Amino acid sequence: MFCLFTLLFPVSAAGILCANIFARLISGIYNYILNCRFVFHSGAKAQTALQYLGLAIAILLLNSVILQFYHEWLHIPVYAAKIATELSLFVISFLVQKKLIFRLKGQKKGVLHLPA
Repeated sequence: MFCLFTLLFPVSAAGILCANIFARLISGIYNYILNCRFVFHSGAKAQTALQYLGLAIAILLLNSVILQFYHEWLHIPVYAAKIATELSLFVISFLVQKKLIFRLKGQKKGVLHLPA
C-alpha cells in the first residue's frame, strides 16, 4: 500500500507522510481483523478495537518520525527506509498486542515479559 500511495503523492516529506498515513490506515483495519481471528484467536470487541486504535496511532506517529529520520537525515532511499522502519516497530507492536490488547484470560493486565 505504501508503494502504491507513493506513486500517487509527490516525492517530498509531505507526500511520504501522506502515503504512510493512508497505507497505515488501510493496513491497520486489515491487521486488526486478521489478528483477532487468526493470530490471537479473539473476537473483535469494542475494548480491543479501541486499544488497537491507540496502539495504531502511537505506531503511526513513531513510524512517521523514524521513516523521515531514515529518509531525510540518513539519506536512505524511501522504500528501504520504510522496510527498516517497519522491522524496527514490528516486535514492539506484537508484544503490546499479545501482552496488553489480546492477552489470554487469567494473564495479568499490563505485565510485559520480554523473551530472553
